[in-house]
Amino acid sequence: MCISLTYVIILCLFYMFFTGKKNWVFSTFVLSKIFYSLGLLALAFRFTIPEFISQNIGGILLFLGISLEVFCFISSDNQFRKRELKALAIPFAIFFMFNLIPQQTPDYVKGIFSAVLGTYTLGFGGIVLLLAKNNSKFRAVFGFIFLLFALGWAIHGIHLFYLQEEFRFMVNEYFTLNIIFVLGEMDIIVGSFGFLLILKEVDELKIAKDKLELKKLIHQKNKFFSIIAHDLRGPIGTLTQLGQNLLKKHEKISPKFREEIISSIYLSAQKTFTLLDNLLQWARSESGTIEIKPVLFQLRDLIEQSVDLFKDKIEEKNLEVKIDMEYNLKCFADYKMMSVVFNNLISNAIKYTPDGGFIGISGVDQDSQIQIAIKDSGIGIDTKVQQTIFEIDSDYLMKGTNNEGGSGLGLKLCKGFVTKNSGKISLESELNNGSIFYVSLPKKQEKKTLIDA
Repeated sequence: MCISLTYVIILCLFYMFFTGKKNWVFSTFVLSKIFYSLGLLALAFRFTIPEFISQNIGGILLFLGISLEVFCFISSDNQFRKRELKALAIPFAIFFMFNLIPQQTPDYVKGIFSAVLGTYTLGFGGIVLLLAKNNSKFRAVFGFIFLLFALGWAIHGIHLFYLQEEFRFMVNEYFTLNIIFVLGEMDIIVGSFGFLLILKEVDELKIAKDKLELKKLIHQKNKFFSIIAHDLRGPIGTLTQLGQNLLKKHEKISPKFREEIISSIYLSAQKTFTLLDNLLQWARSESGTIEIKPVLFQLRDLIEQSVDLFKDKIEEKNLEVKIDMEYNLKCFADYKMMSVVFNNLISNAIKYTPDGGFIGISGVDQDSQIQIAIKDSGIGIDTKVQQTIFEIDSDYLMKGTNNEGGSGLGLKLCKGFVTKNSGKISLESELNNGSIFYVSLPKKQEKKTLIDA
């Protein structure tokens, strides 16, 4: 076993040298094999070195090597998991104290104690590997190998319990020890090659993920330039033409027609400003430069401000807007982001609701969250479109009831901002039968928890 371990350590060092892989997981794995080798060497020289160093220190080094190896397999995706580390550190600490403090415990009891801790450590590693999210085939295989190794230790512990004879590791020739040595040899050779294969698999998955992310970024860039080229050119072109007509013919234009031109300039400028603001917010959100500053605030005040912002459009279409929300209803989110979200949602409700229609905005307290619903009696959204309407890949665009245009960015921006504030956004809609957009936001600051990768 010592020769096998030496071979594996040399193999790992060569792998590190030729691939340039020097991350903490790989380095810790090599370190675990070194501890494993030192522990076995100490146990092998039991007749030439003091018993305390051979049996106790050797056992500690061996157990440390096994614990580190299990942790490396669990963290082979480069995710440092504190909870799993603590779960492995506790049995090692117990084993360490048990072997370091002088005691008059029978040797077979020490053997049983070691078998119990070894079974727990390897069994824990196997279960974590098998139950891990987004598991790979190699990690699953070695989850079974660790469970098999744990079973060997458990059988050995049960065997010692029934024999209750004097036991010294690597002195007694029990058949259960032979099982452990066979499994240990399998772990040294197959496990080491397997760990290198897992690291290779992780690298390949990372490359595939990077390619997908790059593809997404290219699509976002194309979408961005498409909006600039198409949606900005239209209103700016209209502004230029109207301004030119007003400049050249203002003396000949009747007051009524002049008022219509000025009104068109105002509406076009307002549309351009809204589009530019959405583009800026979206670009900042996607680049990760936007800073989230959540605070506790009253939702009704924000909703009333958004409704008041579109007062002219509401009066122009003779819409009935009803806010059914208590004044003490509060949520914990970034105020400016939520202002952008509700401005977009209310603007869309106005845009897609015909003259004389109805828009209802309500809010309810749902345990840890507040749910806001924005309902309209508008033209509705097709079921197929609903599945992708919040995604950046969606190119769905629809004219408003008064032929109002849009960039298609608003809902994507809403989803991004709501998600960043630990909330959810969804919709219910039926063609020609209106839509309901639901926004759920936290009532208070959420405690940070450890999330397993």
